[in-house]
Amino acid sequence: MLSDEANDDTMISVRTSKELMSDEVEGEEEIIVTFNENVTAVVMMGSDCPKIAGSVRIEQLVGIGGWNDDLLLSIQKKINEKELYTASEVIDMLAHEIDINREDHAPPTPGLPKRKKSRFLDTLFP
Repeated sequence: MLSDEANDDTMISVRTSKELMSDEVEGEEEIIVTFNENVTAVVMMGSDCPKIAGSVRIEQLVGIGGWNDDLLLSIQKKINEKELYTASEVIDMLAHEIDINREDHAPPTPGLPKRKKSRFLDTLFP
């Protein structure tokens, strides 16, 4: 398993189909990319990668914990329409798009309950 940091706070985990022992399409390589923001992408690299534009595409994009399916689909279409040459270009662009949209769609951080004011302190300091 390969790991690399795209941004300062975005951790990416990359696994190839050979590592996962999944079915491989002749001439294509499947890369599964998992981001810390609860988003996972399946990136397909064609046999003509990196010679032909569009030979790398996002096959599937899934998010949990507040991610909207319509937003993820629009990110997938936006990146696939760029017809990029390499998997690193696709992953970098995806990391950027996730970073832009995570503020609005990531689940809020739980907070601690507020503390009640003590009546004892009110009697000491009127």
